[in-house]
Amino acid sequence: MSLLGVGLALRGVGWHTREEARLEVFWWLEAVYNRTRRHSSLGYLSPMEYEARLSMTPNHSDPSK
Repeated sequence: MSLLGVGLALRGVGWHTREEARLEVFWWLEAVYNRTRRHSSLGYLSPMEYEARLSMTPNHSDPSK
């Protein structure tokens, strides 16, 4: 979790309560880390890369296209 510590430290985060810390960690994991980390189930692409490639390929299941 050192990446988490560095990511939050760069934002200059200081918390007054455990709830503030919990919310900030949740935000960092969902908004920063999980969107950029590579997922094996997506062919080792980040979700952002996977969605970008998916939107560039034609949709063969839709007969109108």
